[in-house]
Amino acid sequence: MTVTRRLTRAKKLRVIGVTVLAVALASSCGARPDEGGGDSDSDGDQTIEFSLTGGTVPAQTQVVKDAIAAFEEENPDATVKLTEVGWDQAYSQYQTRLQAGDPPDIALLAPSWVSTFMESDAFAPADDYVSTDILDSFHESGEDGIVDDEGTRYGVQWDASIWGMYYRKDLFEQAGLDPESPPSTWEELTEAGTKLQAAGIEPLTFPFQGTDPDSYFLPMMWQAGAELVSEDGTPTVDSPEMLQAAEFLAGLVADGHVSKDITGQDWEGTMNTFIAGDAAIMFNGPWVVDALRDSAPDLDGQWATAAYPEGPAGPGTLGYPNALVISDLSDDKELAGEFIEFLFAERDDVPSYFFEFMKVTGVIGFTKDFAETDDEYVRDPLIQPFTESVPFARNRPIVPWYEEFRQRSFDPKLQQLVLGELTPPELVEQLAADAEQLAAQ
Repeated sequence: MTVTRRLTRAKKLRVIGVTVLAVALASSCGARPDEGGGDSDSDGDQTIEFSLTGGTVPAQTQVVKDAIAAFEEENPDATVKLTEVGWDQAYSQYQTRLQAGDPPDIALLAPSWVSTFMESDAFAPADDYVSTDILDSFHESGEDGIVDDEGTRYGVQWDASIWGMYYRKDLFEQAGLDPESPPSTWEELTEAGTKLQAAGIEPLTFPFQGTDPDSYFLPMMWQAGAELVSEDGTPTVDSPEMLQAAEFLAGLVADGHVSKDITGQDWEGTMNTFIAGDAAIMFNGPWVVDALRDSAPDLDGQWATAAYPEGPAGPGTLGYPNALVISDLSDDKELAGEFIEFLFAERDDVPSYFFEFMKVTGVIGFTKDFAETDDEYVRDPLIQPFTESVPFARNRPIVPWYEEFRQRSFDPKLQQLVLGELTPPELVEQLAADAEQLAAQ
């Protein structure tokens, strides 16, 4: 890349930085790795950096380390340097490194982040460095946020999360509920909550701290028929449907069906509440299935999973694949593409590293053949409700201002609603004003 092009790119990065830099720096408390992007040593060796977002599942990291070791063995002149960053820090760290002209060669990012950074030409087209066979193997529904208006793909779909429901069959029986018929609508959820309360059992819990609130309110919003933005990106927060979703959440709290304590719970805290029997139902992701089995083997057979209860507008859940992106500032884009292809390559008698990563992480692959894969993980009855939810899964709004809106307004004000510090009409009014202000910038 020429110096002139780097200077032009730097100007574009400053444009996006005006709107999000303050938020990014405020939320960034992790040190930036010293290593930069791809680098070719004087002896011809190549080094690329892979920034893996997550790092909370040791087995997940091990799969990547195994892949790197195998790739380096096959490519003696190549080195892949692994950097790990938590989801709560990943956006701000990538933003900071991008502005410094020092992004990792490969990064795992949420699709809404990819969409935001695409505005600054941050990524190389995946079509140029990854085979069509791999890129075409995914559902088109997973392309939201990683494809531009011309159809160019700037990310490779990776791990996909789908949110759903867990319930304690033993506690349902205690409350006189059918343990084989979990609530499938809002009405059935509230009716089950009332019966559980009457039996002295707390009904429902879900994570609502930090970056969690939008993950659990967006499904309610879609189930009510609400949208945050129109197809042209215009905010549509101020609607009767949005108010209905806010009233449903506030009502669950007011009726004692869900505790205000959820504002201090992450997914593990929610799981522990569920294990302790302090809640009969929880909303969470498929990664909890194996964690629950490992943490509470004595509850084996006493819990099950199901799709989210439908709302007035029908089913809805949050679900999308994160994406692997190649930095356009990388000096070794070809090597980055080769490593990504290596992750998807078939291996003798064992799954690809991609499939192995899905299994150990406890998430879903958006490849077209994933649901039909003859593997015990995919065939697991506790995983199937999540896989079956893919057709009505939705991504977060893919607009450049959403991430800042989520951090500055959406998540904290949803917490205020649960804590009783905002009424549903006040929530909708304030969210609408904040969304319109950010969209106008």
